[in-house]
Amino acid sequence: MIKRVHGLETEYAMIILCNIMPYYDQENIIKILVNSFDQNEFIKKNVCKLNDFLGNGARFYIDRGQHPEYATPECLYMRELIACEKAGEKILAMIREIVEKKMRIEYDNHSLNLTILKNNTDAFNHSYGCHENYLIYKETLTQVQGLLSPLTPFLVARQIVAGTGCALSSKPYFISQKSQYIERFVNSTTTNSRPIINLRSISEPLADVFKYHRLHLILGDSNMSEYAMYLKVGLTSMILEIMEDQYEPLWNINLSLLDPVEALHEISQDPSCTIKVLLRNGDALNAVEILEKYAQIMEKYYFHDKQERLTDEKKDIYEKFVYVIACLKKNPALLYGKLDWITKKIVIEQSLKKYGSTWENYRDKMVVINGEETPLSDHVQTIDLQYHNIDESNSIYYLLERKGHMERIVSDEEIKLAMTEPPEGTRAYFRGKCMKNFHESITQINWDIIHLQAKNGKIFIITLNDPHKGTKNLTENIVNYCDVETLIKNLQS
Repeated sequence: MIKRVHGLETEYAMIILCNIMPYYDQENIIKILVNSFDQNEFIKKNVCKLNDFLGNGARFYIDRGQHPEYATPECLYMRELIACEKAGEKILAMIREIVEKKMRIEYDNHSLNLTILKNNTDAFNHSYGCHENYLIYKETLTQVQGLLSPLTPFLVARQIVAGTGCALSSKPYFISQKSQYIERFVNSTTTNSRPIINLRSISEPLADVFKYHRLHLILGDSNMSEYAMYLKVGLTSMILEIMEDQYEPLWNINLSLLDPVEALHEISQDPSCTIKVLLRNGDALNAVEILEKYAQIMEKYYFHDKQERLTDEKKDIYEKFVYVIACLKKNPALLYGKLDWITKKIVIEQSLKKYGSTWENYRDKMVVINGEETPLSDHVQTIDLQYHNIDESNSIYYLLERKGHMERIVSDEEIKLAMTEPPEGTRAYFRGKCMKNFHESITQINWDIIHLQAKNGKIFIITLNDPHKGTKNLTENIVNYCDVETLIKNLQS
């Protein structure tokens, strides 16, 4: 059984705050950010940068919306993926400090603060993405459109596990930030008419086009919680595995939604998780009941019919999934410290209670905070945004983590290692080591190709069409202990 390759792309929002707002332009700030990348000694020594790719196998770049984006290296395992995603957060937090100091000097304003958020929306209705990538094998799923029937209901209901919560809209509280921006069932774009299922990347696998598809999902939130991220990607990968195996109970699940987009919005607007959405067969189920159907199929598949496919990690993901479903049915508050949307909701409710208010009336109330009268709604928005702050000294999420309230999946040591070292089981290892060892000789690089220039000026092209090759086991001896000439010679032989 070939292991699936996964990756996450996270877009970050930037907010500039100061007592007297100077004139500034976004392009100049982005320029400062990019030029600051290698001015942190840790980053300069351990991470490396050329054409946006890093020594840990990841990619850091400025997306078309003029905001920083970090794409993890290709990963086989969920713990590995979470460590790599969190590593990107830490790297960007380091850069933030440098950029803020430079901006204070350039704009002659020492009250200026640069905040970088890992979230998906703000009070001005801007949207930022968290994109998931799953490698799919053509030989097992030749008709990609066939994905839609068994996968869509799961993705629509999944937000009650993976949503990050939102108190920035006219509604009291949303489960998911990104769901409100989804407008289509399927589409090939990511910047307008955003779909539940994105089809563009199916034909752009960033790998062998004759062998692979790439499922590119843009409907998910950017998780701060490791636990929620673990379930979001892990469960989706497991559902895809069952589909690829043509497992009849899943393909015959009969949960097709009458209107998937409307169902997505309705579920997001119901923190009680009890609202029922209509199915094409005339039935109506709530999101918990939909996910329970998938859990039953997973149990039958992994623990009975295909036990040889059950790994320790999949077993752990399944058990956590069953626990989450039980808590959502009994009392969602039991998932405080595990799921983002519930944790944030409880933090906000504690603040509302402190000021004698509720979700129903807080928007009309004025309160005194730090000696100043301010709308309570502004305070709630601040809590919402600060939960996603990547600066650990100002982040509500990281305050909760320091207090031991958040359940961890990976250790700080795993995250620190992922900041400098690529995953060992995919092509990210070879690409990352090339970046570290031969970056001065690289003239072009992408996920699936590297151009190396020899001393005589000749360009040698290395193709990385198979994400499962270029691993540590296959390339350690030829990429770490030689010069570029010897590397080219070894690859040619």
